[in-house]
Amino acid sequence: MNLLAKTSLRYLPRHPWQLAVALLGIALGVAVIVAVDLANSSAQRAFLGAVDAVYGEASHQVVGGPAGIPESDYVRLRLDGGVRASAPVVEGFVSIGERAFNLLGVDPFAEAGFRTYQIGSGGQGRAWLDLVSRPGAFVLDERAAAALGLDVGDSTEVIVAGKKRPGFLAATLAAEGGRPGLSDVVISDISTAQEWLGWNGRLSRIDLRIEDDAGVARIAEGLPEGSQLLSAAGRSRQTLGMTRSFSTSLTAMSLLAVLVGVFLIYNSVSFTVIQRRPLLGVMRSLGVTRAEIAGLVLAEALVLGMVGVVAGLGLGYLLSRELLGLVTQSINDHYYYVGAASVQLAPWSVVKGIVAGVGASLLAAALPAWEATQAPPRQTLARASLEQRVSEKLGLIEICAIAAIAGGILALVVTDRSLVVGFAGMFLIVVGLALLVPGFVALLSRRLAGPIGRLAGLSTRMAIQGIGRSLSRTGVAVTALAVAVAATIGVDVMVGSFRGSVDAWLQRSLNADMYVAPPRLAGGRAEREIDPLLLRRIVALPEVDHVGYSRSVDVVTSEGVRRLLAVDMTDEYRANTRLTRGDATAAWAGFDDGSAVLISEPLAFLHNLDAGDEILLPTARGVRGFRIAGVYEDFDTGSGTVMLNRDLYRQWWQDDSVTAIAVYLEDPAEAQAFEAAVDALSAGRQSLLVTSNRDILKMSLDIFDRTFTITNVLYLLTVAVAFVGMVGAFSALQMERIRELGTLRALGFTPWQVGGLVNVQTLGLGLLSGLAALPLGVVMAWILLHVINRRAFGWQIDMSVSPSALLGALALAVAAATLAGIYPSWRMARTAPASAMREE
Repeated sequence: MNLLAKTSLRYLPRHPWQLAVALLGIALGVAVIVAVDLANSSAQRAFLGAVDAVYGEASHQVVGGPAGIPESDYVRLRLDGGVRASAPVVEGFVSIGERAFNLLGVDPFAEAGFRTYQIGSGGQGRAWLDLVSRPGAFVLDERAAAALGLDVGDSTEVIVAGKKRPGFLAATLAAEGGRPGLSDVVISDISTAQEWLGWNGRLSRIDLRIEDDAGVARIAEGLPEGSQLLSAAGRSRQTLGMTRSFSTSLTAMSLLAVLVGVFLIYNSVSFTVIQRRPLLGVMRSLGVTRAEIAGLVLAEALVLGMVGVVAGLGLGYLLSRELLGLVTQSINDHYYYVGAASVQLAPWSVVKGIVAGVGASLLAAALPAWEATQAPPRQTLARASLEQRVSEKLGLIEICAIAAIAGGILALVVTDRSLVVGFAGMFLIVVGLALLVPGFVALLSRRLAGPIGRLAGLSTRMAIQGIGRSLSRTGVAVTALAVAVAATIGVDVMVGSFRGSVDAWLQRSLNADMYVAPPRLAGGRAEREIDPLLLRRIVALPEVDHVGYSRSVDVVTSEGVRRLLAVDMTDEYRANTRLTRGDATAAWAGFDDGSAVLISEPLAFLHNLDAGDEILLPTARGVRGFRIAGVYEDFDTGSGTVMLNRDLYRQWWQDDSVTAIAVYLEDPAEAQAFEAAVDALSAGRQSLLVTSNRDILKMSLDIFDRTFTITNVLYLLTVAVAFVGMVGAFSALQMERIRELGTLRALGFTPWQVGGLVNVQTLGLGLLSGLAALPLGVVMAWILLHVINRRAFGWQIDMSVSPSALLGALALAVAAATLAGIYPSWRMARTAPASAMREE
């Protein structure tokens, strides 16, 4: 081992706090990015596993409209068309106990070559015999059955759209060696699924295995009106693509934590260089080359990075287990049903963590390594020369900052669609503004030192002046704290503005007194409808003045799923539906006479549609174009909604079902009497949710708050990374100033005065960091609202800056810096002057 390596081995163990802070900073940064990546990939893998289990080996699917396709189409396709590799499927959503499941109705005799099932209890042959011969028979994953307390042969109730159906557990699927995607799937015979869903004589889709393009073209040409042939892989990609913006946003948040971690690593590595400048100067004088010194610094950073990565990977795995629940809950709330997911280690996530940790460490160490080799040996022995060089570099740093900001602005204006480019632009602007923080802190500390010193005394003036004179040690830590606090401001303002807009939109939209609908297990599926006889009885109740009917279904297009909202427009609903594009008078006239439709703002933006354009939709009579009369305000998180007159919907989709009714009461005070009457009417027939507008508003805002829980967690972790950096920087700074503070003690300063000097300096650093974070946070909020959210979801949100958010962020910065300075001030106050002034 050479002498240079020995100096590192001696130095680092003698500074355990500094070593711990550097490792913790790397570990936290790696942990956040690995945790987010694992949570995202595990949720997606759970979905793809379910898709793989349900779609099986199908290459293509024949699908219809909301009412499905007739069974006769399958018979014609298989017998007359000669497509033997085909299997009928009925899909839906059911619940058993308190748990939701995907329902997969299949024909066991046509399943060969599409899906394989490994029966655990019940016997393979007996299970399929029971499925086709016993009413209500179904198969369930053995772990799900155990969780529900069901054994093979048990009878149970299956709930479908609020209606109870008799069920019988014929067999269980083996957990070991079986398909993991089947853990949230109920498998039944076609006839059982049709009976449960009320889909007699209809199918959800027909799975096909087609080997060549000629076969695809031949089958597509022979399909009847209302049916279309789609790629099975394309359908799963489209569904998964709905969450791409959500996943990208989480990844970007994790990268912000890594950015703060880079500042922290840079601060730790650069401080080791600064503290050893005299030693490095002696080495240079004794003949050690610049390359050897640079290699020493980079080697230390590499070792720190590798150790930090190992700790970060373990911490990231533990954190991902907590984040996964939040991610899957958000996906279930807004996109599609994922079911139970478990964290699965992905090699690519580990590689990302290693690259981020080691790469960030080397990147952060590059500048200190370069700086350590540039100064002549004589200058490295002088402390003042370093601070002078740092001050001289502020101008160059500001030029780099302006260049980064300009690059970020250019990235934002060069395209108004790409989410990745939007995030890149935001990060460039954040980095650019962050580079201005040290200069801002230096300028403000110089300007404030005099006035504050005259008011608060000499020691306070010394503390404020010391802020600007120690930028080589505190500049990066202050910048990291400013970025972290700015992130909290940006998120607070973004979430507050978004919540205010959603609240106002819900207040306008929820204008009826009560809403009645079947329980919702997952998106607006066609099986979710109110029993027609029950509907007529509810409408005839004496408490009811008038009602608004709506039908909400999903239709599958070549571009993805479209939500159709067919409504009987009431005067109240019309008055509170805000059109953002299109002439209101002409739009409503076209809507009323059925010559046009309205589309939601997300659909218009994400697919570049506008009033006057045409949108293609699959109907019961084939694909048809509908003229867009206007665009209405909506905060849907899916792929967009088409609102149309219910008469127009009935004409083209041949569906008279009702998903929900908005009830306007004779007297709003009769709400409880109405709810009791509906419960009495529906008892034993269909379970219905009767909800007031206030309750729906509360539930909607609860879902909103739940969605942003993960955002808040990530930004708290970012602040934690910055806080660790502040503790390390302040501890190292005060350790280096030990002789200076010892001299003050020898000149008559009391321990309280020394501790107060340190505390004032840390408080001042926190205050200046907070002040620098305010404009940075507001800029970040504007970009998040008007660029990121717009590109990701198509929403148009008015920005509202709450003074409490700014004051809270300022208080957070001051509190973080003050807490970070407690230990250094306590230690300095307890150090005896003689030991503090003793040379090593």
